[in-house]
Amino acid sequence: MIMAGCSDYDFEVLKKTVWFESLGEPLEGKFAIAHLIMNRARANRDCFGGNTIAVYIASVVQQCTTEMKETESTRFFNLQPFKAIFTGVCLAPMQFATWNNQKPECLHPHGKEWDWMDRLLRNVLEGVIADPTGGSLHFCNPTEKMPDWTRTMQKGVKIGKYQYYNEEKAPSIFNSEEKFVKQNYDYFLVLDFEATCVENSKIKPVQEIIEFPVAKLNASTLEVESVFHKYVRPTVNRQLSTFCTDLTGITQETVDQAEPLSAVLKSFDEWFESEGLHNSSFAFVTCGDWDLKTQLPNEAKYKNFVLPTYFSSWLNIKKSVTALTGVTRKGMKGLLEIMHIELKGRHHSGIDDVKNIVEITKWLLKKGHVIKNEDASANRIGAT
Repeated sequence: MIMAGCSDYDFEVLKKTVWFESLGEPLEGKFAIAHLIMNRARANRDCFGGNTIAVYIASVVQQCTTEMKETESTRFFNLQPFKAIFTGVCLAPMQFATWNNQKPECLHPHGKEWDWMDRLLRNVLEGVIADPTGGSLHFCNPTEKMPDWTRTMQKGVKIGKYQYYNEEKAPSIFNSEEKFVKQNYDYFLVLDFEATCVENSKIKPVQEIIEFPVAKLNASTLEVESVFHKYVRPTVNRQLSTFCTDLTGITQETVDQAEPLSAVLKSFDEWFESEGLHNSSFAFVTCGDWDLKTQLPNEAKYKNFVLPTYFSSWLNIKKSVTALTGVTRKGMKGLLEIMHIELKGRHHSGIDDVKNIVEITKWLLKKGHVIKNEDASANRIGAT
């Protein structure tokens, strides 16, 4: 494993390089820069700083000794060449804009993208994240002057602002074999409620579900096998606010023609039974904890009916994304952005949100991430 031969200083230089080169790039773009550096390290060429690592590092240390702490300088001098291979690649002259005019200790990273970088790179180095560039050794920004070498290279994928090039045609992660692994569940039930709401205030005495969509995603085939979708008639605050309709797209006529929550829950249980889920391993997937921790239990308690026990636990997809990438986002749109997935449909339409959360879930599974119990939440309020 590459991490075993990576010193602390080497890892720090790698972090700074990937951070600077990928500022503002989508998550896939950050993975791409990291993998390109790894590809160059494996190539071990003079032009990439490979065969000249020890000499190059020694010259850098001589220039920097007076500006570095003695312990850091001593550790740097004592590094074996293979333990500083990323430093050699990153600091090779005229290869990365990060270091064209500054030394490693003179760059002071900051901000959220730097905070994510440690976990992001460890996932890359430990083989959790596949190479989205298909093995590229070269890249450039096509909005700037194109280098002469691009004429002789095979154009690869474009990720974010960078165009990647291969010396030989190589498949990218998007058209190569996916990294599937066995999940802990047979099915993921992707759920996203919409509820009554008013602008800049909390609706009283209780918020009520007005849209109830669930998609049954096969954890092995990544196919949506069935969808349960019903609108729900509120019975406490029966009139939807203009704000609620504008936000969700749900009209008063739609909810007036719908059944109340008690009837919809009965229909859902019948669908649940017909899909054979009582005899399968499954988990609800939500984008946050609000749906099953707050909304459904609160409404059930207020209306005095008991929920089936299967609603008592769920997987928060935000936790899964953070576990894999080290990146935290508040909402579904933020998760889509870091994955470079386009939002489809209308945000805050329950059924459209479910479709987008399905895409997020599939993205995680294709990256080989096992959605574990650590991503789960539980709540026993209103359940038997």
